[in-house]
Amino acid sequence: MLNVSFKIKSKDVSLSLKGPLFKSSSYMVSKTQDRIAHGQYQNNAPLTVALKGSSKPLADTGLLLSSINGRVEGDKAIISTNRIGARINNEGGKITAKKSRLWIPAQKWVRTKVLALGTTGTLKYLKQRGSVWFTKNAVMYKPKKGKAQVVWFLKKSVNIPQRRFMYINDQDIKVMASYFKGLLDESNT
Repeated sequence: MLNVSFKIKSKDVSLSLKGPLFKSSSYMVSKTQDRIAHGQYQNNAPLTVALKGSSKPLADTGLLLSSINGRVEGDKAIISTNRIGARINNEGGKITAKKSRLWIPAQKWVRTKVLALGTTGTLKYLKQRGSVWFTKNAVMYKPKKGKAQVVWFLKKSVNIPQRRFMYINDQDIKVMASYFKGLLDESNT
């Protein structure tokens, strides 16, 4: 899980902070979703563009965007996502195969099958419809009628560029501070 949290500095306030914290949480969910949808990030690799049909980083199925949520716990507002891959996309880094190689779909239809059946299920599906064999850097498939084609690239590791979307900047702090200022102004009337 990837979290960004912020809390108040003083606990000496006898006013209810839930309202401003909820507003802050909602604001940061909205800002984070906006950064995912409209942020300026390093372009996707050409294979990724071919597989998802878009050059827009972070925007694919909409699952990352919809996974951003906020909550208030005591004196903290927390923004988080439980989406697999969110941390590596936000922070960047290297993904290394746990066993021999990472299996990277080489074509859009293979990716679609893997999402529906999993890698093992897709392999079984392909073997029922033709022949499958391994080369040093690829998994090949030849349907009973048709030409041989690469269905997965095999790599020891891949580098994912940093595409930060979960953070709090100075403008965010000003906006959220205004929610608390409003609370203090109301208490003085």
